[in-house]
Amino acid sequence: MKKMLFFVFLIMLLAACGGGTAELPISEPQAPAANPTADEATDTAETEAEPIAAEPQPETDASFPAATVAGAAVVREQDWVKGAEEPIITIIEYGDFQ
Repeated sequence: MKKMLFFVFLIMLLAACGGGTAELPISEPQAPAANPTADEATDTAETEAEPIAAEPQPETDASFPAATVAGAAVVREQDWVKGAEEPIITIIEYGDFQ
């Protein structure tokens, strides 16, 4: 009986550790917009140039959590550091001080 319980426990442990892989949705590349050629007549008075929105900069304030991976990877002045001032590699550990 003990061997059977050990076997069941081992199977449950292996099932819990072997997580399924989540497939990311594959987005198809968008076709580039058609650019007007010199032969086509365009009226510049009717078309207005839209300002290009700058990419949002990652928040540097510690009171706001990062919304993107790039924002979470920024080393801030108030972060706890150990080692050289200009390290070759940086490891950022996300944890809870308890």
